[in-house]
Amino acid sequence: MATPITPPVTDTPTARTAEGVGTTATPTARTAVTPAATAVPTARGAITPSTTPVPTARTSLTPATTATPTARSAVTPSSNPTPTAVGSLSPVAALRTGGDVVSLDFCNESYNVDFDYSRASSGSYLGRNKNQFNQYDYLLKNDFVGDVENLALYSEQFDNAAWVKGRNTVSKTNKKTPLGNDVYQVTVNNESSAFVHTINQAGGTVSGVETLSFDIKSNGLDWVGVQIGNQAAYFNLKTGSFGTVASGLAVSSVYLGDGYYRVSSNTTSRATTVNQITFSLGDAGFSFEGDGVSGYFISSAQLTASAKPVPYVKTLAAAVTKAFTASPRIEYDAATGECLGYLAEGASTNLALRSEEFDNGYWSKSNAEVLSNQVISPDGSLSADKFQWFSTGTNSGQLIRNLTTVIGDIYTFSVFAKACEQRFVQIGYALSDVTGQPFVNIDLATGLTSTVPSSVINFSIVDVGNGWFRISITVEVISTSTANFLFIGRSLLDTFSASGSTVDGHGVYIWGAQIEALPFATSYIRTEGSAVTRAADVMQGGVSNTGKRTVYVEAKSIGAAGTNFLFSTDSGTTNASGILSQSTSQVRFFAVVDSNAEMSSIVTETFLTKRKAALVLNGSTGLGYVNGILVATDAAVRLPPSNKFYVGTNSSTTQSFHGHIKKATIYNIALTADEVKAL
Repeated sequence: MATPITPPVTDTPTARTAEGVGTTATPTARTAVTPAATAVPTARGAITPSTTPVPTARTSLTPATTATPTARSAVTPSSNPTPTAVGSLSPVAALRTGGDVVSLDFCNESYNVDFDYSRASSGSYLGRNKNQFNQYDYLLKNDFVGDVENLALYSEQFDNAAWVKGRNTVSKTNKKTPLGNDVYQVTVNNESSAFVHTINQAGGTVSGVETLSFDIKSNGLDWVGVQIGNQAAYFNLKTGSFGTVASGLAVSSVYLGDGYYRVSSNTTSRATTVNQITFSLGDAGFSFEGDGVSGYFISSAQLTASAKPVPYVKTLAAAVTKAFTASPRIEYDAATGECLGYLAEGASTNLALRSEEFDNGYWSKSNAEVLSNQVISPDGSLSADKFQWFSTGTNSGQLIRNLTTVIGDIYTFSVFAKACEQRFVQIGYALSDVTGQPFVNIDLATGLTSTVPSSVINFSIVDVGNGWFRISITVEVISTSTANFLFIGRSLLDTFSASGSTVDGHGVYIWGAQIEALPFATSYIRTEGSAVTRAADVMQGGVSNTGKRTVYVEAKSIGAAGTNFLFSTDSGTTNASGILSQSTSQVRFFAVVDSNAEMSSIVTETFLTKRKAALVLNGSTGLGYVNGILVATDAAVRLPPSNKFYVGTNSSTTQSFHGHIKKATIYNIALTADEVKAL
């Protein structure tokens, strides 16, 4: 039986921020639920829990800092069969006396019970924002976990003397931003000739990388500059896009609604101590003659020691530090707009360093070069690189990372890619002593691939929006040669190279590399100079359940690593019931009473496609359904009492499901066959 682990007290958010706002809601405290051991039945006798560990990194791990989001599963057409009802369907059990005692609808963020949720690190996910045209944009978001210190003083009081005004007038309004923060109106002065118009605050510098951000809306003027030291980037509030960006800056913007944008820029070095918001009539240069009427609405200035924008913290006369805890990550399919549900994952480590810095010497180049920060990346920042190759030379066009490996180990390499002059790219794993090396050619215009070699264990390509695809390849190490390496390279389908042209500079855009000791790619984990680990998701809550019940879950997995719990109940001692998956091709329905496996039915099914699974315990019989079809029956089952539930994990939080869970429901009655079909 699994050893119970008591998690730390965790704040559980009661509400997520509005769509279109890339921030983290401040959670309210909930009472921690102390889990107890959950027995995993393996047969109708002694209970043997699964001990499949989460793979550990081969390098020293550092706590996750700024993760920039999201692993996605392979694109696999859904094959959910539509159940055929016999006669008319009865109402769902929630309409009967008793009803659902636990109802978690993750896509609608509708929950009828409280639950404790925790993740001890930041985590990325593919979310969505509404843009200025009231349409959804899909981008990689970061659910930040950790402390944020805002070094900008009087972050919402721009009339304070801490903000030095350069030929403009600032006054407080009764307006609020979409986040509810105070708004100030900036009016550019009417001068007799062209002058510089700015608001700035000196000091607050940090060592290393730093990010300056603020929220702003046009009030007659469209261009604004964000300037750290003497480096400026210009943003157009009418088009929602950046113009001129000084070398060395990485910029990003998020539309907040009602015409407001959060504009940010970061740098690794500065020449002066000034943090400045500049106003302009055009793209670059901020000397102009104001009219005394036009200007901006501004709010929420922030300066942080971070490489990416982080959640906003309000300040007054001194810097303020605030702790942020995890929220459940709700993901979307960028190609279809479908809500995928709650992203539940076990722990994983990105072993690839400099995950967004392909120009760094960590990545070897062969007859190729990398131009940094060329286009908007999947997370909305101007941080994606251009990988371009030359038309001549041996092994033309390769980006390489050597690995120290052990025979029998399994690795998954993933990267985000987008077409540029070329639409074709190759991803693979080279083995110096093996012919027929495992690599795949990809068409970035269509998302189609060449034949996947049999030596590739798993391959996926996922549309993440705006022309970007996340590509992953899984291989088993069969050689310990030092020449083993993962690579991104010029595809054999590349017409530019095949034509024999001598023109250099053709290539593709790339961003976000990841190497994991898992048989599939998990959500993206950003790294800099060392490996970074993302902690496991843990969701649990209380439920009173002693009699008949139905446990129901709607889910789809990214991939399986051992035995994975989807949804289960637990008494806190040796009684449990629920649904789990084992490997990639089995579903298990189980009921355990006093360490005895009352039910341990295993069926050949896979959660790699979307599945609706239900376990019905009616007092004497256990029934297992997949997509409304009865697939497992046990004729002699006692009812295990329970007072806790677990979503995407078990009581020891060691056997995590990797995938998306749309709904998780417990009814305190045994549903009929027709009612199960109606779910």
